[in-house]
Amino acid sequence: MNRIETLWSFFQFEKGQQITINGVQNFGIISSASENPSYYDDQYLRTDVPIKTGDIIVYQNKKWIVISQPEENSKTYRAKIRESNFVIKVYIGEILHEFDSMIDSVGAYVEDGKVINTAAGEIMVTVPSNEYSDKIEINARFIKLGYAWKVSGVDRSKKGLNIIHADKDAFIDDDDKQNEIADYYKHNHQYAITVSNQQPTEVTLGGTTQLIFIVTDKGSQVSTLPEIICTSSNEAIATVSNTGLITGISNGEASITAVVSGYSQAAVTVSTKITGTVTPSYSVGITFKNTAEIRVGGYPKPFTAVVYENGTAITTKSVTWSVKNKDYTGDAMSTLSDMTGTTCKLAALNNNAYIGHSVILTATLSDDSTVFYDLNVLIISYT
Repeated sequence: MNRIETLWSFFQFEKGQQITINGVQNFGIISSASENPSYYDDQYLRTDVPIKTGDIIVYQNKKWIVISQPEENSKTYRAKIRESNFVIKVYIGEILHEFDSMIDSVGAYVEDGKVINTAAGEIMVTVPSNEYSDKIEINARFIKLGYAWKVSGVDRSKKGLNIIHADKDAFIDDDDKQNEIADYYKHNHQYAITVSNQQPTEVTLGGTTQLIFIVTDKGSQVSTLPEIICTSSNEAIATVSNTGLITGISNGEASITAVVSGYSQAAVTVSTKITGTVTPSYSVGITFKNTAEIRVGGYPKPFTAVVYENGTAITTKSVTWSVKNKDYTGDAMSTLSDMTGTTCKLAALNNNAYIGHSVILTATLSDDSTVFYDLNVLIISYT
């Protein structure tokens, strides 16, 4: 061991601090980078482990970012580090990523640890360069410091760092302010749930009735139901499974609540009445292949109606079919054919002006016009 290595070993033993470099435990010597500490209080790190600009250092339970090009000297490396004072959350494609960052702005002031140029409404966010931060693009949005921001430019000229310029932006309905996630609801489901059963839903004592759920996502009906959690207000009167099967336990009334799992805003409550006699309760559903869409110039698409009595599918009743434009105006955009008591075919008229519009296909119980099911069917292009 030469004299330099001996001195380094001595100083590391005397002054060394336990740190991690990109998640790997190491030792380093930390010293102030300025005789007049600023808000940032930059530090110098010296270590015998190779480091590079943009590396994440954990020191004193805080995250720091290497902001200078390291100097190599006698098998040690020295670079300036600055505390990562914020985390920003940005969608890259459909995936949300979190980035350790430093926020600054020319002409900014500091208040409660927040650095912001309120006059110009501009900030600069510095993040380490990696495979994800390198994909942050102009117009990407994030929420920080109580404001929404939109990326106006990204400077990638400094090796190891991306310097993001952002302008203050207006909040929109898709933003999750509480969790500081911009555009959250654009990338996540917006479920709503209803039931097609008559209310109150009557269940015979000891019998069962199936709730028929209708779930939409961003206004369009889904063909595959997400997970649903069902609860009864009084299990001594009625119990319910998560598939919506109600069982009558004793005479009385109870409320059944169905919630789309993970989406508390998507909930519906129905009343149920348990009696000792059987009172038929009917509902209707429509099934279809793949999606509820028909193509301009395409073949007629088949649809099937299912009639339920107290939640059980039956074949002794039929339906009548009808279709109308969703906006209730203008010439008919579709036609029905091959109608039976349980099936029909629906086709879009060959007019490209109808693309993007919707029609309502209705199946009505033949002997009770108050029981029906409306299905929203979208008209799309042939290709």
